[in-house]
Amino acid sequence: MDNIPEFNEIRKQGLRYEIFKPCSDCGNPRWVRLVKGLPRNQRCLKCQTLVAQKARQAKVIRQNNPTNPQIEDIRRGRDIGKYSAANKYIWHACELCSKEQWVLIVKGKPNHNICLDCQLKERLKKAHSTPYPTGKNHQNWKGGELKRKCLQCGEIFNSTRVRVRKGYGKYCSHSCTIIASIKNGLLEWRPSKPEQRMLDIITRHNLPFKYTGDGQRWIGRCNPDFINVNKTRQVIEIFGVHWHDILDVSKRIEAFRRHRFGCLIFWEDELTNERNVVARIKRFIKPS
Repeated sequence: MDNIPEFNEIRKQGLRYEIFKPCSDCGNPRWVRLVKGLPRNQRCLKCQTLVAQKARQAKVIRQNNPTNPQIEDIRRGRDIGKYSAANKYIWHACELCSKEQWVLIVKGKPNHNICLDCQLKERLKKAHSTPYPTGKNHQNWKGGELKRKCLQCGEIFNSTRVRVRKGYGKYCSHSCTIIASIKNGLLEWRPSKPEQRMLDIITRHNLPFKYTGDGQRWIGRCNPDFINVNKTRQVIEIFGVHWHDILDVSKRIEAFRRHRFGCLIFWEDELTNERNVVARIKRFIKPS
């Protein structure tokens, strides 16, 4: 009993002072922090929570039913709990579903005559009733596609009028565009390091092949790296590990076979053994 503090007793807790006072609502004593010589609050935490809950409930009731509004009643935003406190609102009924709500007044009239739910239903109804225009009925219709003939391979392909008007649409694919650019001298094609290594081997051993990988000679849609100069239908291709895979070998051989050309393929890592490279080329050019 001797440890129970007396009312208005003051103690020091760290750097602050506290006073022992009863709650103004429930009368339960508790320690209260002193601020400028006065108790920080008169109620305990439990009573403060109850007062805040009652104030919140009263605010909700006041916002949902402010003085029982009637149709055409006008209020300020601050009176009905709106964010725009200075604007005026009118208690208006939806023309479709008769739902009553506060509507913003713009230039002396309600901003809208139907509620948001009815607006959404009307937009969906209009969207489903009106088909989306396509083809010639679309507002951006430019006349459709044109049939063009590729200037490189002669195939027929479709191109848009916009591309033709801008000067494009001359070739059916990117590969045909590159081929035509090389033939017309618009692109400069230099031998790669593996091709230069093969060219040095051919020159030192006087083999009957010349470099044509710069677009000098085309066989169908393929540009061989080296071609036989003795009027023998034979070509040599150099494959880089980064640019080719094992499936490209059969595709390349078949592409030259359709034009009755024999094809010998070297991978770039095989060019380090010069003796083996020369032996394979000699066996390749030797008539069977």
